[in-house]
Amino acid sequence: MRRADLRIWVCCGLAASIGAGARGDEGRLSVAMFGDLYRVASHHDPSVDGKHGSWIRRVNVVYDRRLEGGLSARLTLEAKDPGDFGTSSDLEPFVKDLWVRWERSGHAVAFGLVPTPSVSPMEARLGYRPIDKHTLDLFRMTSTRDKGVSVRGPLDRRGRAEYELAVGDASGTKSSTGDTQAVYGRVAFRAAEGVTLDLYGDWWDRKAGEEWTTWKAEAASVGRSGKLGVLWATQRRTAPGRQSRDLDVWSLYGEWTASPVLHPFVWLHVAEDPIPDARKIEYYRMSPDGKPTVWLAGARIRIAEGLELIPTLVRVDYRRVGSAPKPDSDTFLRLTFSARF
Repeated sequence: MRRADLRIWVCCGLAASIGAGARGDEGRLSVAMFGDLYRVASHHDPSVDGKHGSWIRRVNVVYDRRLEGGLSARLTLEAKDPGDFGTSSDLEPFVKDLWVRWERSGHAVAFGLVPTPSVSPMEARLGYRPIDKHTLDLFRMTSTRDKGVSVRGPLDRRGRAEYELAVGDASGTKSSTGDTQAVYGRVAFRAAEGVTLDLYGDWWDRKAGEEWTTWKAEAASVGRSGKLGVLWATQRRTAPGRQSRDLDVWSLYGEWTASPVLHPFVWLHVAEDPIPDARKIEYYRMSPDGKPTVWLAGARIRIAEGLELIPTLVRVDYRRVGSAPKPDSDTFLRLTFSARF
């Protein structure tokens, strides 16, 4: 998408927001962004080792509008730097959300380019997205968006359990080729005050007969003293004429409320198998020749309402695959800025 296209989209959103306000509707335009000053202290790839600079990892321009009869709509434009340590380009915006939703009695049905239930619920609950991606998203095991239909709602009158289902074309935010499909499902339980248990599964029918099946169990606890998240997931990939591949991952996230303005954290992502597309992992460029363990340690520092600085030490260690030598470790120093307005 060209810069002129972005200006057209933004102007349309502003005009729609003004028009909605004039009619008494609830139209709202918001922005969320985060990026880093970074230095690569060490890396298994000599071409990346020692690099330093800055990048925008995400900027989202979101327009929400409440319509009549329980209807609402959202348009999200997203842009980001490539994060591959080699490409120099302008921020290229694309459509991240474009859906219409109908709600009644706590249940909601959405149609269009919709969020999948893979990572969004827990990502929103623990609030760690400016630090890093959810484990399934980081290791390229799922898609956070798809074009199709989603439905969610409560499973009981007390609101302690909920469900979410989605059916899509497995194309994510890209155009569909008409030969892929995906089904997503999630059930969540509020086990105690502030404690949520989340069970998730999906099935992707990809190109050339390839199929991915994923199962995930996740728990989160949010309280005054901090946040804790635990995840385990497994994925099987099959394709005609090829041996099936299993990917097992788990993670642990902990955040401590040391004061209203200081939240230290530790995050651990562990893959028990090598990641096939590891070199394509943005802002890391991991090795596909080892089993990665990603360590993140830092602190969220509140500067003002909606503004944070997040100094973080990131290290990727690799475990051996068979008798092959393991890759050298990767170490990154990051100073992240995060803003919402």
